[in-house]
Amino acid sequence: MGPSGERWTEHSQHSQMMPKKKLAYELTPEELTEEVDREVKEHFKPKIPEERVPVDPQIAAKVYKCMNNPPAPIQLPSDFDRTLIKAQQRNKKCEKTVPQLGTVQKELKPLVVTKEPDQLAALFLRETGFMLEQAQGKNDDLPIAKVVAVPYKLGQPFVTEEEEMNLGT
Repeated sequence: MGPSGERWTEHSQHSQMMPKKKLAYELTPEELTEEVDREVKEHFKPKIPEERVPVDPQIAAKVYKCMNNPPAPIQLPSDFDRTLIKAQQRNKKCEKTVPQLGTVQKELKPLVVTKEPDQLAALFLRETGFMLEQAQGKNDDLPIAKVVAVPYKLGQPFVTEEEEMNLGT
């Protein structure tokens, strides 16, 4: 320790001994009070304001204009639009194009619908027992099923006990 109670440490750059400040718990109460008063005066002394540098009026006007008119937020596409855009880009990479309506170069033969029923319609007619005229609605002698509707009564079941035995789960 030095003569005033300071520690001496060897400074690496100059290889000289430099005094090191005492730690707070090593000071006596009088030294601590003196140190605190010195730091308080240093903290509350009047600050010297920094020198103001004049700004070019054109630059100041430009900055002011930018601050008052921020750029519009970027409008991002929705998820659906992004999906469509990606699919279109993927098609361009593969060079697979789907012809749009009116752009087809090759002429197609017109679709001819025959008047005879196809095989599925014939199968339906066989299974139901209808005649072709009945299925087309030309004949009015369609059999009408009789529906027995039991009116609903409060507290009564919808089906009879016999029907209930035949019902599934």
